[in-house]
Amino acid sequence: MDEWMKFSHEQLEKEYSPSRWSKRMSPDNVVTNHIKILSEASREAKSSLKGMLDIEFGSEKMDLFYDQQMKPGSPIFAYIHGGYWQALDRASSSFGALPICQAGAIYAAIEYTIAPVGSIESMVQQVADGLSYLVDISTKNKFGTIYVCGHSAGAHLTAMALTCLPESCFEKIGGVILVSGIYDIRPIVHTYINDPLRLSEEDAIKLSPIFEVENVPKSLSVMVVVAEHDSPEFHRQSQEIYKLLLAGGNASSYLELKDADHFDVIESLSSSKSAFTEAVLKFMKLRI
Repeated sequence: MDEWMKFSHEQLEKEYSPSRWSKRMSPDNVVTNHIKILSEASREAKSSLKGMLDIEFGSEKMDLFYDQQMKPGSPIFAYIHGGYWQALDRASSSFGALPICQAGAIYAAIEYTIAPVGSIESMVQQVADGLSYLVDISTKNKFGTIYVCGHSAGAHLTAMALTCLPESCFEKIGGVILVSGIYDIRPIVHTYINDPLRLSEEDAIKLSPIFEVENVPKSLSVMVVVAEHDSPEFHRQSQEIYKLLLAGGNASSYLELKDADHFDVIESLSSSKSAFTEAVLKFMKLRI
């Protein structure tokens, strides 16, 4: 029996409520502050960078940002937002664009339809469609390697999308950054988070990356990131996916960011001097 199955309902809900583990603020305040920081930094990026907004792909849209021009060879950083599959959006997903673009990359903020309108299965497909679109434009314009970064639920969607992309996509997609993610969503079925998702146990098994690691191409480099003040369950899940990827032959690294929680771990991507941004740029072989 998995350890989480022994938890009481109250303990399970606490483990999967990231706001209850922050040392900086109350649960309500840390979420409100998170939305504020992402929104403000996204507005700043949009006013400071050049961009192409509302690009349609499949049933959704994405935004692209760049500093001076999109040059051949420029890598692409694709961001998949979190929000427990039921919050946040593309409008607040360009918060990391300034440091990434100033380092010479193109930044893509990919949208997906959140619950209750969208199902997790459809979200996975939309993320995969977005990545396929980036592969197409990167190939046509001779851009560089695509690096995909997902936070929280976005890390889950990223990991799942990787398992259903055509093998040819990985001639362009070379690296993935999974930040404070959930890779076995079975525990979610038994929490308040599932109210708008309406997942069954069978759905959760089918949609958990932990059971699909063998389908992740071995050519892919993966950086698994977790915040010091993420919950023990988030730490366990991050360690588990990292070990499975490593055992499966992927070049994988594991980074625990000290003094960070589930929210400021990704907020720090808006600063060129943060430890996380430095790790991302090193992973992408870029320097400011």
